[in-house]
Amino acid sequence: MTPATIGFHLGSNLPRMHWIRELAEKSNNKRFLSFANKFAYSIEPFLVGDLYFEKSLDITLDLRYQLMEDLIIKRNNIRQSLIFKQHAYEISVYGKSNHKNIVLYTENDLIDHINDYLLGLVDSMMGNGYDTSKSSDVGTCFISPSNQIIKSAAANHRFAVARILGIKSFPIEVVGISKTLYSNVKSTKRSMSVTGVIEDIVHKAEMLHQ
Repeated sequence: MTPATIGFHLGSNLPRMHWIRELAEKSNNKRFLSFANKFAYSIEPFLVGDLYFEKSLDITLDLRYQLMEDLIIKRNNIRQSLIFKQHAYEISVYGKSNHKNIVLYTENDLIDHINDYLLGLVDSMMGNGYDTSKSSDVGTCFISPSNQIIKSAAANHRFAVARILGIKSFPIEVVGISKTLYSNVKSTKRSMSVTGVIEDIVHKAEMLHQ
């Protein structure tokens, strides 16, 4: 699908079971967190209640989107970028800052990380689009009651860069579908299997976002 056609964002891939992960995060035990994540995803319903979609926000208001957009504009003056200032403040106050599981202790560490990871990502996508050989980090989404793709948590930096740069194709995994939408489609296609109904919904949503 084309990133520019997606205008809204939902935070979590776990509308119902997010509390399991939140409890596990408080334990500070990586093995337990990994297990809890897998368990939560395994029991998370695929059909999503309409109330969850009311939490959708304009994707351009998502902080990660704004930070990447600002960094691209200020790439020749990294110290003036919002993401540099955010992490530099944390380093000055706490002695370190974290980004993508990387611990940054100095402003030089931060600049190297921004150049290597974030701007490296921008340059790679400018030249090659979304290169699946370089990352297994695939974006995720829900399909709303109106058959719109709503971005959710995963590959947020990559998606933001793709949308900002105007990249035409970006892989995305559907992690949930509106319960109402599914029921409406199923009622008109009674002979179609559950899998068939889901595939029909996904195909139509994909066509709407080309």
